[in-house]
Amino acid sequence: IAPLDPVSLSHVGIPLGAAAGNLWGWQPQVRVEMKHPMGSASTLLQFGILRPQFSDPRLGDLPSAGILDSTASGFGERNTQPFYQARLSATLPMVGSTGTVGVGAHYGRERVGVNRRLDSWAFAFDYSVPLHSRVRFRGEGFLGSNLVPFQGGILQGVAAVPAAAPFTTFRKIGAGGGWAELIVKLTQDNKNVFYVGAGTDDPRDRHLLPNSTRAKNSFGWASYFHKVTDNVTAAFEWSNWDFKTDSFAGVVNVGRGPTGRGNVFNLSLAYQF
Repeated sequence: IAPLDPVSLSHVGIPLGAAAGNLWGWQPQVRVEMKHPMGSASTLLQFGILRPQFSDPRLGDLPSAGILDSTASGFGERNTQPFYQARLSATLPMVGSTGTVGVGAHYGRERVGVNRRLDSWAFAFDYSVPLHSRVRFRGEGFLGSNLVPFQGGILQGVAAVPAAAPFTTFRKIGAGGGWAELIVKLTQDNKNVFYVGAGTDDPRDRHLLPNSTRAKNSFGWASYFHKVTDNVTAAFEWSNWDFKTDSFAGVVNVGRGPTGRGNVFNLSLAYQF
């Protein structure tokens, strides 16, 4: 539903912008794709069923420490049906190249306790379009609820009280956000490329509860890639992060809580073979 990631050499296993506007996930799936050419343009329809993994830290549904993909059944598998996702995109000739725009949808459910089922849904759009022979604009946006399988809602899917099980109140956390990136090829030989962008993940304040207080996570970044040889690329990246929380009196949201800002600098070297 959201197939793009910001370009970064310093974020590999987990892409840049995760939990800050970039929905992503690596899940086993079966997918069908149908491509339809229309002259110099084309459309692509994708439909997939995915393993229903939630791994919600608030509900104690995390795999064992150090294991990225536990074989034990979690709240998604216990619901006995997969995630359903679909995406439709169109690719068109633009500015001497091609541009692609797409829209996608997701639906799934998790099972908490004996008979409580909480659904998960999202609508997303993505785009990658050339603005000039050396400039490309790309990014994604999303709106949904209970998106912890894709680190949406700042890795919050369901708010629950009290602090530990057994829980008496559940609220699915809705969220919206996205990211955008501008890619500028500084030289004709494509050996020097500049990237700049920003993203945000904004959970709905009215859905939050104590112990689920992450209210907004935003970031901006810039990076410079230099191709030293045909196989070696060096990159310098700066990113600025702005994190906000809400405060509670009992279960009543009383406004902004602690916040944090940070600057991260990365120098990366890649060898491709």
